[in-house]
Amino acid sequence: MLALRETPQEVEYFELNWQFPGLLPATKNHQGGLADAEDESDAEIFSVPSSARCPVKTIKNYLTHLNPGRDVLFQTPKEAGSSKFNPEQDQVWFCNVPIGASTLNIMLKTMSKRAGIEPHLTNHCLRATAVTVLSDSNCATRHIKAVTGHKSDQSVESYNDRPSFCQQQAMSRLLSSFFDHRGSCAADEKENEASINHSRGVTLKTSSRVLVENNQLSVAQSSVSTTVEAHGEQRFVPPQFNF
Repeated sequence: MLALRETPQEVEYFELNWQFPGLLPATKNHQGGLADAEDESDAEIFSVPSSARCPVKTIKNYLTHLNPGRDVLFQTPKEAGSSKFNPEQDQVWFCNVPIGASTLNIMLKTMSKRAGIEPHLTNHCLRATAVTVLSDSNCATRHIKAVTGHKSDQSVESYNDRPSFCQQQAMSRLLSSFFDHRGSCAADEKENEASINHSRGVTLKTSSRVLVENNQLSVAQSSVSTTVEAHGEQRFVPPQFNF
């Protein structure tokens, strides 16, 4: 199913081996049959030599441990801890038996449960994550379709109805910084006002109450005996309302 290629710049990459038509099994978007074309996906996965998780290096390592007696990509693994199998000494880690379709369908779910990941992942999560990552990086929809094999733009865009986790974090920071800025400005204005009143020898004695009527919020600043003391004189100040 896989063919190892190399770019003119000597960068290795894997791609699907199209020399064998019909090698891909039926999928949700491609059910097979004479009326259905081959999968349109045309994705390559390139090496990242500087990364410890280089995908090409990982695939090559996996292929070296397959059972040479069976030419399939997914084989049944040997039981770890068995007296007949020692992964540190044995080169072949898999049996001469392909993995069944039902086992392959829940492979990622089983792996995520063993790793303690909750909620568990599914095979479809790989496809959905690929679409989301590429879309968030502003890749063109037609290019994403070439990777995933989707037939229509709508099917690709359906994955982007909700913002990603990173986008939600960014929006949360924007809202928090907005309110922090507003609160800082209000505190500065209050401090400046108090400083001005103090310099003029003015003392305000007021109280505030909040009125909620017909879902409208009103702030009434009033007092029974609100007075202003300035230069030894006292005079009455009527209630002030801000809507």
